Amino acid sequence: CNSHINCPFMAMFGAPRGETTVVLKKYVLQHEGVPIPDKTRAGRRQKTRRRDWLEDSITEVSQVKEGKVVPKDIVKAASNIHGLVANYNQSFRALKRINGHSSEHEKLSFQLIIPYLKKFKELNPNSVVKWTRDEENHIQQLFLCPGIMNVSLRFVRPVMSLDACHLRSKWKGTLYIASVKTPLDEIYPVAFSITSHNEDFDGWMFFLENLRVACPRLRMPHPIQQCTYLYFTFISDRDKGLRQALVLQFPNNHCTSCAVHIQANVRHKFGS
Repeated sequence: CNSHINCPFMAMFGAPRGETTVVLKKYVLQHEGVPIPDKTRAGRRQKTRRRDWLEDSITEVSQVKEGKVVPKDIVKAASNIHGLVANYNQSFRALKRINGHSSEHEKLSFQLIIPYLKKFKELNPNSVVKWTRDEENHIQQLFLCPGIMNVSLRFVRPVMSLDACHLRSKWKGTLYIASVKTPLDEIYPVAFSITSHNEDFDGWMFFLENLRVACPRLRMPHPIQQCTYLYFTFISDRDKGLRQALVLQFPNNHCTSCAVHIQANVRHKFGS
């Protein structure tokens, strides 16, 4: 019997002596005993539960850890959160599965960039949205500035910070961003741009040209008439073509270097 533990069920078949016909010779037909647990179903259920716990542990770790999540973090988190004893290989496979799913979602989301930008401009009047494509219809440059930011520049400090950084995602690229500070020391991003190539003069020209169109208040006159510059000042590292692009796009605004960048450059070249 494959259904009960210690079940007396039995059926014996065979041919009587001198005959060729097979008959039921001996039997006990009643089923008794404790049912045998379905090990396959229970194992599959336990495997699914373990997978869910590992994925929850990955989510918890990614929310509190700044760096990259590694299998060692998953082993520790699964033990602390769910009391689950998971080895390195199980954590590695779970992390690989999650990263694979994220990559597929990113591929699908990239196809929705242009429709999203069009809808964003429709729902946010006076917003400036620009993008360029290459011959294969791939996005090369992208710019976005919400329409409300030009109005908000009346209530911030007249200093705009410009900076760029390299993106570390699968598709790389460079992020350009302009931000301002309120009187309460709150930092607000005004506009940003993403390009497919490294930080250079062309990328800054594309970003600053669209920023000048999106925010006319950046060219407002200084309230002190004796001042030869316009009201807003740009602060940056003035590197990789930014200085030349600022001269061309905002020739009448004052531009200065960031003290933090100067300090880092001095320390890098001459030591502490």
